[in-house]
Parts: sequence; C-alpha cells; structure tokens
Amino acid sequence: MEVMGFDERWIKLIMTCVTTVSYNVMVNGVSGGRVQPTRGLRQGDPLPPFLFIICVEGLSMLLQKALIAGSIHRCRVARGAPPISHLFFADDSLLFFKANIQEASVVKQCLARYEELSGQLVNYHKSNICFSRNTGEAMREEVAACLGVDQARNFGKYLGLPSFIGRNKRVVFSYVEDKIRQRVTSWNKKLLLQAGKKVFLKSVAQSMPTFSMSVFFAPRIGLHIYTENNEQDLRAFNLAMLGKQAWCFLTDPGSLAARVYKARYYPKTSVDATI
Repeated sequence: MEVMGFDERWIKLIMTCVTTVSYNVMVNGVSGGRVQPTRGLRQGDPLPPFLFIICVEGLSMLLQKALIAGSIHRCRVARGAPPISHLFFADDSLLFFKANIQEASVVKQCLARYEELSGQLVNYHKSNICFSRNTGEAMREEVAACLGVDQARNFGKYLGLPSFIGRNKRVVFSYVEDKIRQRVTSWNKKLLLQAGKKVFLKSVAQSMPTFSMSVFFAPRIGLHIYTENNEQDLRAFNLAMLGKQAWCFLTDPGSLAARVYKARYYPKTSVDATI
C-alpha cells in the first residue's frame, strides 16, 4: 500500500482492522477462550475483497515490470487489438505469454515473488495451461513442467461458461440442457401436483439459460428444451440480453472488452452499424 501511494493514516486504519481481530471458539457449548490470529480478517468481513484487489495489484506490477524489460510478451487476438498479458477476476487469474522456457521461467519467478511478498500461495494443482495449435508437443511438455501445471485441451468453463465456442454450438450448450434435466429429475414428483410441476419446470427452464444467453447467441435448435411453444419470445429475450453487452460497448468504447471486440469483429465500422 505504501508503494501504491496510500496515505500513512489510511494504512494504519486498515492494519488496525487486521491486527485487532479475535475469535471465540465454542467447544461443546463452552467457551474455549479468545484466539488472537496473527494475520487475516474474520470470515464474512466486507474488507477482504478490497484488500485482495490491492494485494493482487502487486502481481500485476511484477508482470508489467517483466513486460517493460522485454522478458515476456503480450497476446493479441487480432491486428489492431490491445495486447493483453494478464486478466484478473476475483481470485482467478489468466496469464498470457509466448510458449517457451524463457518466458515460462519469468512468469514462474513473478508468481514466486508474489507469494513471498503477499503470503498468498498459488494452487498449481487447480491451475492448468492451454497452448495454441502451432505449439509443438515437446515445447508444451517443457513449459508445463517448468510451471508445474497440467496441460488442458482448452480452458473448459470459466465463470460457469464455455471459454471456446466451435462450429457445433449445440454440443457446447448441451451442458445447459443437462443441468435442467438434472434439476428436474431430482425433484420428488410424488410431492408435487401437476400444476406445481409446471411452475417449477417453467421457473427452472427460464432461469438457468439466462446467464449463458447474456453472453452467447444460443443455437435456435437448443431453445426447444427451454420452452414449449414460445421459441420466438425466448429468441427475442436472448437478443435483448446480448443488447445489454452492445450498450456497454456503445457507452464505454474505451473499455478493454470494447476495444478487443472492435478489433476482432468490426475493425472498420462501429458497433451500432453492426446491430
């Protein structure tokens, strides 16, 4: 916090919150006395998410320092797109660099330095690495061994959504159908009347695909499971959800997502001209 320029008084207030935490452990209904932790905040405290953001900024600075030195390189999704070296969301991190031992070693050093400074540890067992198609098998094995992570064919799902969409969208979005079927079959049908089953089915069928439809244009053939005779309305709902994304691009064209989408999908026009 001192490096980032926070005022000394503010830092003292934050550290007071951290150092004055105490716990009272109950053993068989009897108080076992107070425990004074040496670090951290109590569970449910609203302060940790903000402190984590400040803390992970240190990792961002380490990666940016390596970029300035030319030790690692960013990734571009298209010509004219802003280069990206890392993306953070809560405690999830996506790191992009060239697939070679030199850059993998630098990234490993940045992570080790971050662990040393912050006290946080990277869970390499839950981490994996994904390579582009033009990366040789030998290089893939060397880079994965250097980082100590497993290889993955793709990133799978991120935040509950598929990271990659191929030509067969029905197969990709089949997980939504599977989730609906799993939820419906888990009900105890003997305890529900016919009207109750219909209300539950409608509620589940309309709510579960909402998150996916706010990001992706769902395949029309997959809409039949979500509704009985109301496919056109659900298609309009899907377009309305995607319209919210387009509105974000219109109102904030300087955001990272808007600049990446423009360079990749409509480099010579604007988002309103493509709608």
